[in-house]
Order: sequence, then structure tokens, then C-alpha cells
Amino acid sequence: MWKIASPDHTLTVTISGSNDGALSYGVDKNGVPAGNGALGILTSIGDFSAGLRYVDQSERMIDETYSLPAGKKAEYVNQAREVRLRFEKEGVPFDLLVRAYDNGAAFRYEIPDESGGDSLRVYREATDFCFPESFDTLWLQDWVPTYEAPYNKTRWGVSHDGRHYGMPSLLHAARDGLWVMINEANVLNTNGSYCISHVKGTGTRRLLLEFAPEEKGEPIPSLLPFRSPWRYLLVEQSLDAVVNSTMNYNLNPPSEIEDTSWIKPSRAVWAWWSSDMGAQIFTEAKQYVDFAAWAGFEAVVMDAGWDETWIKEFCAYAHERNISPWLWTAMQTIDTYETASYYLPLWKSWGIDGVKIDFFENDSAHTASCYHMMADIMKEQKLMINFHGSTKPMGEGRTWPHFITAEGIMALEYYKWSDMPNAEHNCTVPFIRNAAGPMDYTPVGFSNENRNTSMAHQMALAAVYDSGCQHYSASIFHMEPWRGTDFLRRLKPKYDGVKLLSGFPGDHAAILRWTKKTEEYVIGCICNQSRILRLSFDFLPEGEFEAEIYGDNRFGDAITYEKIPVTRDGFVDIAMPEHGGAGLYIARKILPLAPVYSKNYMHPPVMTLDCGEARPFTGSEIANLSEAGDQTVLLLRGGGALVCEGIPEAKNYTLRLHYCAHAAFQLRISDGRTCVDAWLPAGGPGTVFTVADVVMRLEEGPCRLVLTRLSGGEPLISKLAVIGNDPEVPICLPVETGILSGAGYLMEDPFGSYKLQGMTKGSTLTFNDVMLPDAARYVLRVDYSAAPTGIADVIANGAEPVSAKLSGVGMWGQTKEGDVLAREVLAPMQKGRNTIVLKAQTTLPPIRNIQLIKA
Repeated sequence: MWKIASPDHTLTVTISGSNDGALSYGVDKNGVPAGNGALGILTSIGDFSAGLRYVDQSERMIDETYSLPAGKKAEYVNQAREVRLRFEKEGVPFDLLVRAYDNGAAFRYEIPDESGGDSLRVYREATDFCFPESFDTLWLQDWVPTYEAPYNKTRWGVSHDGRHYGMPSLLHAARDGLWVMINEANVLNTNGSYCISHVKGTGTRRLLLEFAPEEKGEPIPSLLPFRSPWRYLLVEQSLDAVVNSTMNYNLNPPSEIEDTSWIKPSRAVWAWWSSDMGAQIFTEAKQYVDFAAWAGFEAVVMDAGWDETWIKEFCAYAHERNISPWLWTAMQTIDTYETASYYLPLWKSWGIDGVKIDFFENDSAHTASCYHMMADIMKEQKLMINFHGSTKPMGEGRTWPHFITAEGIMALEYYKWSDMPNAEHNCTVPFIRNAAGPMDYTPVGFSNENRNTSMAHQMALAAVYDSGCQHYSASIFHMEPWRGTDFLRRLKPKYDGVKLLSGFPGDHAAILRWTKKTEEYVIGCICNQSRILRLSFDFLPEGEFEAEIYGDNRFGDAITYEKIPVTRDGFVDIAMPEHGGAGLYIARKILPLAPVYSKNYMHPPVMTLDCGEARPFTGSEIANLSEAGDQTVLLLRGGGALVCEGIPEAKNYTLRLHYCAHAAFQLRISDGRTCVDAWLPAGGPGTVFTVADVVMRLEEGPCRLVLTRLSGGEPLISKLAVIGNDPEVPICLPVETGILSGAGYLMEDPFGSYKLQGMTKGSTLTFNDVMLPDAARYVLRVDYSAAPTGIADVIANGAEPVSAKLSGVGMWGQTKEGDVLAREVLAPMQKGRNTIVLKAQTTLPPIRNIQLIKA
């Protein structure tokens, strides 16, 4: 028997040998048993689960600190006693490597190279995890290839027998006050020499280690010298310690990157959640960049649908505004060394800073080798990594600090097709999945009909959850008028520390993060059941501070705000409704938010007109939304007028309306000289406000803007911003003005225009004599109605065709047939007369028009 004590002697790992030469382990914390189980591994060069003969041992102390460019804290501490026990079986050496941490135990199996040969096959491990009766509460995730499932609170029983569960898994012994998490570490960065594992339940208090089902029970080819992944039990006496744990990082090799200055954690805006097809539109991608710069965020992620014709321009546009551009790709595009070596350097040459790689959904050793191969190439190219559709985190971010976040979580995307995730799930994952590593949950989504949490709950998730690239789900058009965006702008992409102020899995979580140098603190609070949460400010230094409190109104459908003085001796009671939340920002002196305006989408307004001061016409009225932050709005059933005291000069202006509308509506805006009609999209359920732009020429001097609803939904309009960015008006080519060759027919649509339906392969639509003022690259925008996906070639002046994939109704269930969509490509055009041809390569969805605007 060998007893291995942790550095502070509070935790002991006991290794025992049986009469038949089998090994087992036991872990106790302060003398209280915390877990035990069998050890051993079966391979082609020996069965090391029994018949082992002890040879010798060695010991070393590990005492180091390190930091990562992205992570939950400024400093990671790695202190452990490591013992290597050398055994032998039939002349083959076998090592059991054990580490005793103050907060847990870890072990791995090693076979040194003196055993002969250069490879072996691994059949299975004897490893299991058994627990005392005191550990009567478990949180287990039904294993799925994506790790996108809830962590179910349960108790031991026969129902677990034969069921497969993902790791990490969390267990609690309420009587002893202990928390245990089981997981593995140092798997992906072993060059595919081992598969990813999970656990299988039994009818007793025992979990068995299981290899990836994709291995289909076949042996795993591996290399000599051989090292298995680490298996570990995190043993903590508080949930705060669980949230702060970094054991899986400590079990990985040190960083392979000396200069990490190019690795930049970020808050990112991202169109996909609110619009499946958002990444198809170059002009909108630039708007996302402008908004990110205005808000002080650090990145924009282009998801599925980005176009190769304009991605370099997008990257250049982003970098000019100090925004990091990220691209999405399916892993199947780069799952070989040849394809990854081609595409990743190519994308880097375009200016990409990071890649979001999706659809791994496989735990095999081969897939593990793909993670490693991609990470190596991306290290060389200085590209940051976000693994999606991926396995759970196992600490590889220490070796690969450019691996700054991963999915492996049932996240907000599930709102697109289900009623999950719910508040119970949201209140569970901070203590399990996010405790193990950064989590790309993509928080802050509030514009969906099936939202099952409050506004402040969604807002607070951005502070509760840790991610090196924190995607905000809400579109910029919903974030601009939303009060919760001010809280998001107060956040930072990385903090010096994290502390759980209050919480329990599935019930609630209040998490503090801070930046020491600037003395800034943020707290994110979320709950499942309604509660009043008392937060003490005893974490503050001496002196006076100010706190902004963003919370829920009584219905949870709007964000409230107050600012109060605070000191370390004080506290605040936060009232949260069911499924609610709150966010606090604390600083010595809270300074006004300073937007970074651009000359484009986020150009500063000349004036902003309060629609509460509008003159309503018959049928319209001024209303007060007392539950939405005391907003006064114009309920536009008929018409209303707003007075502009003075337009500074005659030119084109952007009129940005802030409104709430449950259905799209047709709006007319007139100043008595110019009249513009526009269809504006629905804003969202309840009191979800959005923004939409109308371009209109205004003359110098005072004017009276008349707003008339012509048809559709009845909007609540809160304000109208007059923005003097002199926007270029696109040149529109309606389909009825083109020359059709081949199949197709015109149909009138509800918008009072036409759409061209039924274009099949080989059909062409030609626009002659398209007059342009300059020779330049132009955005060619194909507007179409959603239907099954089609592919068209856009041919400008007989040049090489540019392929345009007109994505449509798909697997995510958000885009509906008939929705108005757009695909934008870039093409060089000449001054004067041009010819544009749209040629069908497959059956096309209904085409509405082509628009041109200078890039």
C-alpha cells in the first residue's frame, strides 16, 4: 500500500495492491472518503490490470504558476506531489503515475519505450469510480456526441445501469460538505494516440470508464512510449472552489507558444442566431463591425454563409476599426492535413484572426488527432480556435493557449428548434461544464418567441459564463435599443479573478469577476425560482464606490436601471422574478459609456426625435410603456408627425426608427417634398424593440416628418434618429426589367412588386445597359424569397462567373418559406454601361431583384 499526501496534507491518495497483483485507489479529504476504484489497462503487449510486480518508485514536487492570454483568472497555480510507481509484468515495465493535489487526485498509465517496439493496441481500461454512501446527489449528462444535453440532477439507482454519461460529472456529499468532479485531461494534445472517454452507469454506486462508441469496441492503436490520458477526481469543500478549479489545465503540458500577444480574448457580435442567413450579406457584416467598434466589443464572427468574394474586404474593414474577424467552417472542410494546410493559411492571408470549427461530433482517436492537427497548424498561422460541435474541455488550453473557447454545451442555439435551454440548465452549467473550461454558450438572446427566461437573466449570462470569445446571440438591431447592452459594454473579455458569491446547481448563481488594476467589478446573477438575493460588498477595498444595477421589471420583459453609492460594509438586496437575473457593475467612479462612432452604420445622429412628443393622427396615440423602462411611444395605427427643428444641409439621411412590432409593416415617411415607402421587419415578441433604417433625402432647414402606416403590423415607435451619413442609394434592378431565357415566370407579391419563380438549370436573367458612375468593385445583392437552396452564377460583363449560393429553408427551422433573404457577392464593374447575367446552376428560389452598391 502506498499513501501519497498532497502538499498541505489535507488530501491523501492511497494505492493498494491485491494478492493477485491488481491495483486500486482511494481518495480522502481531511480523512473523509471521497472516492475509490480499480486501476489498470489491457493492451496488446500486456494485461496490466492484474499480475503486477512492484519494482520501485520515484517522487517529485510540482510547484509552478503560469498565466494564459484567455482564462478565468490571471494566475494558475499548479502544486502537487507526484509519485511514479514502477511495476513489471512478464518483463514489460508498467508505470502508474499519481498526483495528489490539495483539491484532488489524478492518475495515468505509462509504458516506457524500453519495452521494445514502437506501437501497441489498447483494448480497454479497468478504471472505474466508486463513491461512499454520503455522495447521494449526482449531476449526470446523458452522453451525446455533441455533449449538448442537460446535466440531470439524480440519485444512485438501478435506472443508471448500462446508461452512458458524459464527463465532467459532478457529485455532492451534503453530510460531509464535499463536491467531487470526475473528468479526464491531456487527451486531444496526444496526437491521436487515445480516444476520448466517458462513463457508464451501474446499478450500484459505481461509474465505469468507457471508450468512445465510435471505436466500435475495436482496439485503439497507440504509440510507444505510451501515456494514457489523466483521469482525475476534483475534490472540493465549496462550490466557489469548484468554479475556480483548474486541475485539468494543470494536468496538461505547458504552453507551446512563447509569444501570445496575438491571442486576444473578445466579446463578439454574431448574426447567425437571429438570422440563419446573416453571414451572406457583406453590407450587414460591415454594419456588425461598425456596431462592435461603437460598443467597444472586440470581434465579429462570420458564421456559415460567408462569401469568398468579399471576405478579404471584410477583414480589412474590421482591422481598420480594431475589430478581430473570425470565420466559421465545418471541420469536414479541413479534416485532413492536406486540406487544413491549404485552407487555414489561405484564410489567414485574407486577414482572419480566428476560426470557429464546427461539427466534430465524434470522440474517436482519429477525431482527437484532427483536433491536434488543426491546433498545430493554427498555432503556426497565429489563428485563434473555437471548437464547436465538440467534446468537453480537458485542459488543452494550457498547451494551446490559442484554443480559447469551445462549445460542448446545450446552448442558446437550441431555442431555434426547442424549448431548451431553461433556467435550471443555465443555473447548473456554471458548476460543471464551465468549471472545466471556457464555454461558448452564446448568451444574450431575447428576441425569440419561445424565450423562457427574463431579459436580465439573458443579460447576466454574459457575466456568469466564461468564454475566451463570448458570442452575443442578439442581433445588433436588437442590441442597439436595448438597455441591457449598456451592461454588456461594461464587461471585459478577461478578468483577473472569479468568485462565487452565492449559488447551487440548478437553483441560482451569483458570480463576481474583477480587474485589479482598474478596480472594476462585475456580478452576474441568475435564478430558477424567484428570490431576493442579498449581495454583500465585502469583497471591495476600502473607500467609496459606485454601482450600476441592471435588473428585471416585475414581468421580466424589460431591463431596469439604478445607480447607487456602495462601500465594502454595505449590501444590496436583488429581487429576481422566476427565471430572472441581474447584473452589477462597480467602480470607484462610473464614467459615461464612450461610443466609438464611424462614418458608416454607427455615424453619430444629427438629432434624435422622441416619438413621445409626436403629434398623433386619427387612430394613432401616445402610449406609456411603464413596464418597459417608462418609455413613451407613438402607437402608429394610422399616422403621426414629428417636427425637426433644423436639417443642417440638403443630402441623403438615414432615418433610424426604434420600434416594437409583432408583424412586419409598410411605412411611408414624407416631409412634404420627398416621400419614401419601406417594409420594416417585425421586431420581436412582447416589448422587444429593434431598429431599422430608411434612406431619405432631406432639405436644409426645419421640416415636419409625417409617418404613415400603410399596412401590416401596428408598431410602437419610441424614437427616430436622423443620421447624416449621406448613404449611397443602391441601384435596383427589378426582375421584370430583365430578359429571361429559359424556364421561369413572373408573379406579383404582397409587396406590390414582382418575383421571378421557376428558374431551372441553364435559365438566365439578363440586365443590359446598367449604367454606373464609376469603375469599381460593386456589391451585387440578389434579393430572393426563401425556398429550397439554389445556386446561381452572377456574370458581370462576360467575366468569370461568381457563384452565389442562395441558401434557404434549412435544418435549423428558423428561416421559413417565403422569408425575404439576400446573398451578396463582389464583382468588378466598369464605368458607364454594364451587363449583368444571373444564370441558374440549379433550380432557384423566387428571385425578387438585384441591387448594386459600390463596395
